[in-house]
Amino acid sequence: MDLNKFLYKYGEKKTKLSTFRIKRVAISFAVILFLLLASSLFAQSGFIQTEGTLLKDETGTPYRIQGIAFGNNVWQNPSLPVTTHHNERDYQRLNEMGFNSVRFYINYGLFESDSNPYQYKESGFLWIDKNIAWAKKYGIRLILNMHYPQGGYQSNGNGSALWNDSTNQERLIALWKAIASRYANEPTILGYSLLNEPFLEHSFKEYELLLKGLVHEIRSVDPLHIIIIEKANALRWAWNDNENKNLNFVMIKDSNIMYEFHFYEPIEFTHQNASWTGVKGMFATYPNPDMYKVSGDTKWESTTWDSPKLDVKKKSNKNKWVFIQSPLIKVENEDFSVGAPVFMAKDLGRRGKAWANGFVIKEYDENKKFVKIIMDSDGIDKNGWYYWSANGSGTGTSIDTPYISKKSLYVEGSTSDGNMTFSNGNFPLTQGHYYQLSGYIKVKNVDKNADVRLRLDYYSLNGTIGPLDKSYLELRMKKFIDWGKENNVPLYLGEFGVIADGFTNNRGGLIWVGDVIDICKKNGINFNYHTYHEYKSFGLYRTGAEKLPEDLNVPLANLFKKKLK
Repeated sequence: MDLNKFLYKYGEKKTKLSTFRIKRVAISFAVILFLLLASSLFAQSGFIQTEGTLLKDETGTPYRIQGIAFGNNVWQNPSLPVTTHHNERDYQRLNEMGFNSVRFYINYGLFESDSNPYQYKESGFLWIDKNIAWAKKYGIRLILNMHYPQGGYQSNGNGSALWNDSTNQERLIALWKAIASRYANEPTILGYSLLNEPFLEHSFKEYELLLKGLVHEIRSVDPLHIIIIEKANALRWAWNDNENKNLNFVMIKDSNIMYEFHFYEPIEFTHQNASWTGVKGMFATYPNPDMYKVSGDTKWESTTWDSPKLDVKKKSNKNKWVFIQSPLIKVENEDFSVGAPVFMAKDLGRRGKAWANGFVIKEYDENKKFVKIIMDSDGIDKNGWYYWSANGSGTGTSIDTPYISKKSLYVEGSTSDGNMTFSNGNFPLTQGHYYQLSGYIKVKNVDKNADVRLRLDYYSLNGTIGPLDKSYLELRMKKFIDWGKENNVPLYLGEFGVIADGFTNNRGGLIWVGDVIDICKKNGINFNYHTYHEYKSFGLYRTGAEKLPEDLNVPLANLFKKKLK
């Protein structure tokens, strides 16, 4: 990115500072006058505006976004409107279900080609015009969302060209200015969502500079519409899902901005069996009293070093399943709050292989009386196992080798400490209680010093741990709710949803969706379901965009009618 160029135009250029500041003051004064005049237009124009943590309509009545997404097949890079994605009838359907808005996904190619930048296709604007007419007829408002900008789709980290080539940023700014200029006086457009799930390359500063440029140019032609700014999805060099102290939000000074976040927790439920998230073949249910989720920070403290290991030197233990069982292990350290099952496969050697199957954890009370099974043998069949080694050697995965359980944990080639941990197997430890591990282990071609065992890791906890249920969802959203209140800004849950498999076999998709809507209503959060029409994925209608919507998820539609009316 050409940082100096953006600093000069939208930041604080050091050279020629006095002249630049004078110009900025003049521009700022003009913008302030523009906005003051604009504020008097809100009440008589039908526009939605922000006021503290609320949105309000032209009468001053609080307004809550109850939306759904129109994906418009943006991932296929359409250069022309995808007219088979939806038509007027679909806006009528949304009205009947109780929706009042559509998050309208845009691929920049609808307006502009890379071979002819800054030359905007009228066909794109005419498609928006047609949707405005349909939406207006049925009391629906549109949020225009730049889902696929110049430089590439952001969400999964493949759109680095947006950040590494300032030309793409200039084109994005220019396109948004053209859109804002076209629709500056159209109240059916609720707002402009500037960039979907931005995946930053270098720093939050680059996002701030881009946002300043976008807001500045939009406000030069349109003082009325809400501008929606989404939190950064990730920063590449720190790509680990961790958030900064500001929850990855970047705040911009403007009197009419709403801040956006997305919510798909837990991912192993909402994206179950999705190939692009690495959980193909894995399924989950909600609510689940047997799945504990941590909200907060954990720190590894210790492990059950005394749990028995397989005698790898014994010939009869090679290449066959051997049953292993630990003694009752007492927890009596107050720092140990969370337990996690681990398959340890240390120093196997480059040719060494190890399997674990039928891993079970049982809990006993202080009198050594059985309490419950923490993890049964099916635990290995579930998603959430991950591999780690101290020196990066070896690999670990879950494979189809049925014995007691359908799958086995499998590690090969470790030349240092290596193990597989069940991230979805965390559970609360009770002081004074006993725990027992058992299961089957098999090894082949391992070094004589290999250490292969089942163990229980101990973690301290700064936060809470509880079952996967509505309380957990609300707790996970609380950080955003609190942030909005602390900064006195409105929040927009721009995406939440469950993949199609989550609605089958009583897996609880309807309950999850209903719980999220309830939490949003309770806490004054605007919300938008992803998505309306998408082939066998998240769509309310589950046919592809090559034809108009069919195959309605009827129970989900009925839920919306119940929750949104």
